[in-house]
Amino acid sequence: MLVKLQSLLIIVILVFAMGCENRYHDEQFKIHVQQLDSDLENRWSTNGVVVISVEPNGPAASAQLEEGELISYVVGEYSLGSGGNYGRAAKKSMHEDNNLILRFTDGRIVRLAVRRSGDKTGLKVDGNVVSEVKGGSPAANANIQIGDSIEAVIDERKIRTIDDYKEAIEEFTKHGSELTFRTTELAGVRIAAVEALGELGDARAVDPLMDIVEQSSDLSLRKPAIRSLARLVEFSQSSADSTERLQALREKIAEGRLLALAQKYVKRAVEADQEIRRTCIAILGVMKPQSAIGVLTAVMEDNGEVPGIRFQAGLGLSQIGAGAVDSLIAAFERGDSNVKDIAASALGNIGGTRSRDVLIDALDSLEELTIRLTVVDALAKIGDAPAIRALQSQKERFQGESSLNTFLNEVLGQLEEQSM
Repeated sequence: MLVKLQSLLIIVILVFAMGCENRYHDEQFKIHVQQLDSDLENRWSTNGVVVISVEPNGPAASAQLEEGELISYVVGEYSLGSGGNYGRAAKKSMHEDNNLILRFTDGRIVRLAVRRSGDKTGLKVDGNVVSEVKGGSPAANANIQIGDSIEAVIDERKIRTIDDYKEAIEEFTKHGSELTFRTTELAGVRIAAVEALGELGDARAVDPLMDIVEQSSDLSLRKPAIRSLARLVEFSQSSADSTERLQALREKIAEGRLLALAQKYVKRAVEADQEIRRTCIAILGVMKPQSAIGVLTAVMEDNGEVPGIRFQAGLGLSQIGAGAVDSLIAAFERGDSNVKDIAASALGNIGGTRSRDVLIDALDSLEELTIRLTVVDALAKIGDAPAIRALQSQKERFQGESSLNTFLNEVLGQLEEQSM
């Protein structure tokens, strides 16, 4: 299931970014391949062609190629056991990368590398038998001996484009070479694909990304998937455009599955990764659903949660706005010092008469200096006449507490400047 899911993502991003161009149907090996999107190629210093479909019972299927794999090399072997031309095979093998790879009849595989095109390996071969090894040469350094028998010359063709792939297949087929495919580990490419889905602003990206968050066990994919979903939500809410594509994205997000996902995975009991929980809070803060008030309040009051996430849950509640005031007031009144601190800050962000009155009343009963400082800051954010009077009254009341007075002087000075 996971392999198919990851493969689907590669195909999705390629289709979105490139349409139907740069595809090739290899009739000989019974596969469809497509060139890697340039954004992914540049981001991961990876290139090749992606297998987008494998026909059952074909040569590619027999070679165990799977959808979503990245073919980075096509490897051909020029056999010397039946009169093959060593000189021609060696020249072809070294054409691209100045490397000569030999497989000997005793099973050894030896790679000879020269500095630049035209340099000699120091090896002379008659038929398929080594007849001369020049001292100090790459061949001598590789401990090749006169009389060693070469079974085949191996030619590795680096695949960057569809044309590279087609040329390699044509060349090796023409000379009757045995062919194998070398695939590159796609973890980085999959991550890049997942991240790129968040930049498309396309409704079709939403379901594949949610599938990863819900179904994948690979954290390296789940984290960029939830980040991409957050970017899509942000884009859908922040853009004033009314294009058909953007409207489709808004409608997709409004279906409810993404909201349910964010509310589920924001919980520590469900999701172990802190980054995913944080991002779910960010999504809820942008979407501003009233249904998220309860779950965000629970996160804010969870003593087992990390402080930063608890504070972010309070911020999310303040983004929801007036609908969250009742829950924040209740949490402020029943909570410990940490909850009071977060809730007070959130109430200051929301503002309004009820938030202001609760904060003013709290100043007379609060014992902890840090909480009083937070309440002072929250009232300064509200900044209306009753809030300012309450702050001035506190300045007179706590003249002996230097840190509180210093802060009160600062916020009152700022409020005075703003009113001028």
